[in-house]
Amino acid sequence: FRRNEFIEFERYPAFSHHFYLTSDNQLLIQILFTDQIIDRFMRVGKKYVVEFWPEHLLIYKEGKLTVNEIEELHRDIKELTRCLTQAQNEFVAARPVY
Repeated sequence: FRRNEFIEFERYPAFSHHFYLTSDNQLLIQILFTDQIIDRFMRVGKKYVVEFWPEHLLIYKEGKLTVNEIEELHRDIKELTRCLTQAQNEFVAARPVY
């Protein structure tokens, strides 16, 4: 992908610079990535490597982790998962039924 093919979040240039998101439905991604999710990704992304695939999200840190770092990573992932699930549920609930 070329840089100009990535989804831009004009209100969050640091997020757009740090995370290169692509999708066939850019509007959907911009709707799903709420302020809360962007904030959570920015916190996680400063400490860990975050990789996306269509059905998966991989978060890791290279090298050895201490027990405290593992616990912190677990808490961060749980909160990110909660935010993503909430955004998805709100989006599904708001969709019109035909």
